[in-house]
Amino acid sequence: MDAFSSYILSIVGVILLGVLINLILPEGSMSKYIQNIFALIVVFVIVSPVSTLVNYNFDVGSIIETSQVEIDQNFVYLVNSQTVNQLEFSIENSLEQEGYLGVSVTISANITTSPLKVEKVTLDLLNLVINREVQHINKYSKMKEVVLEEVNIEEGKIVFYE
Repeated sequence: MDAFSSYILSIVGVILLGVLINLILPEGSMSKYIQNIFALIVVFVIVSPVSTLVNYNFDVGSIIETSQVEIDQNFVYLVNSQTVNQLEFSIENSLEQEGYLGVSVTISANITTSPLKVEKVTLDLLNLVINREVQHINKYSKMKEVVLEEVNIEEGKIVFYE
């Protein structure tokens, strides 16, 4: 539909340009030549899509072979790496809201495949600061709950590094 509307707009544009030039030019022998040139241009604009239709190959087999979809690995890599970074950031923020400050989260995943499959989540607790309100809670089980809410992974694949 977009190609058809641009085709009609090009015809209308050339005709309007011809009328505008016809109004601007004074009457005389030169005016006749310019009108003939614009008439030729209008004919070429009208006939231009016919050449693409005549040369078009209507073989359905070749259309099916050329329309296969290929996955762009660079795009998959970019999207998955951004997803992993966002998940790490989200887990760290959720842990801070629970009262566990300074936890560094690292997600191991194969970022070249689609869909993204998280293999392991590592929580680095070397710089951990626990808020006073949650210091008597089992920190490992609570941190696992937070990770499991954010990432679809087995509980045994969550690793703590101290």
